[in-house]
Amino acid sequence: MSDHKHFDTIEGFYLATRPDNIEELCRDLYCVVHPRSQRPEKAEGPESDSWRRSLPDLAELLYDLPAYLKRTAEESKALEDELEKEILAVDALRRSSALAAFTGSADLAEFEKAPGRAAVKKALDFELSSSLRSIEECFSALKKESLDNALESLKTQKDALEKNRQKLLAPAERIPLPGVSVDLERRLPAPSEDDGRERPAKAAGQPPRMDVLLKDEARGLYTIIELKQWTEDSMEVVTDEEDGEKRCFVRVTPYDKDSEHPAVKVRDVYKKRLVSEATAGGKEAKVRCLVYLHNQFYDGGQLFRAREQGVDIYDGRGQGNNILFTRMRCRSMAEAVASFFKQ
Repeated sequence: MSDHKHFDTIEGFYLATRPDNIEELCRDLYCVVHPRSQRPEKAEGPESDSWRRSLPDLAELLYDLPAYLKRTAEESKALEDELEKEILAVDALRRSSALAAFTGSADLAEFEKAPGRAAVKKALDFELSSSLRSIEECFSALKKESLDNALESLKTQKDALEKNRQKLLAPAERIPLPGVSVDLERRLPAPSEDDGRERPAKAAGQPPRMDVLLKDEARGLYTIIELKQWTEDSMEVVTDEEDGEKRCFVRVTPYDKDSEHPAVKVRDVYKKRLVSEATAGGKEAKVRCLVYLHNQFYDGGQLFRAREQGVDIYDGRGQGNNILFTRMRCRSMAEAVASFFKQ
C-alpha cells in the first residue's frame, strides 16, 4: 500500500467518492493512515467519518460545479426558511404587550423545540449562535432589548444568506482541470531545520498529512486543500504569545483540544515543506493554499477575524489570496482552483 491514495484525474477522484465506492475508498485511506493495521471490513473512527462526509463534497465541487452550486443553493434556502421561522417567533414575542404571558405558553414551548434551531446554529457563525442563545437566556427575564438585538442579528444573517444564494444561481460550467491529479492523505516530508512554526496537533509519532493535494507536476503547480467540518458554534479562536511571536489557535470544543489556525497551518507548515520537497534538484514549484469549511454557510465568524488578533490568514498580499472559503463561497473556491491551474 502506498503512503497516500492517488488518482490520475479529477474524474477518478469523483467516481471513487460516489455512494457505491466511498466505503472502499475509506478502507484504502484507513490502511494509508494506519499502515500496520489489517484492512478492516469497515473503516471506523472520526477520521473515517470525516472522509465519508468531506471527500464526496469536495469531489463534486471539483468535478461537477453546476450540480454542487444547485445543491448548495437548496440547502441555503432551507436554512433561510428556518431563520424566517425564528424571526417570526422572536418578533411575536417582542411585540407582545404582555411578554410575561409567553412564559410557559404553547407558543413559547413550540419555539423552544423548533427543529431547525440546531441546524441554524451549526451552519452559521458564532455571533448568530450567541444571539440564539441570548433569546433562550432572555426568556426568563424577557428583556425587550435582548430580543431586539437578537431579531436584528437573525435578519442580518438571513439577508446575507439570501444575497449569496442569488450568486450561486448564476450559470456555471464544470471546472476544466486537464493534467491535474489528486493525492489524498499525502504525508509531508520531514521538517527542515528552519521550520520552527509547527506545533504538535496530532499524537506523537503521527506524521502530518495533507487532506488533499491537487497537482500538475509537469508544470510544477500544487494546491493544498485542508478540509474542515468545523462550524462556528463549536469553536473559539484564541491567541497566545511565545518568544515575541503571536500564535493563533482554534479550540474545538467537542474534542476539547487546540489546533493551530488552519490557514496558518497550511501556509506556514504544509506549504513550506511541500515547496522544499517539490523544488529538490532545482525544480520550480508554485503552491496555493486553501481551507474549505464545507459545513459552514456564513463567513463572518471568528476564523475570518484572525488578522485582528495579529495573525494573517492570507497566502500572500490582499484578499485575492484568501485561504479560507465557506460553503457559500464555493463558487469562489472553484474559481481559485481553476485560475491557479490555468496559469
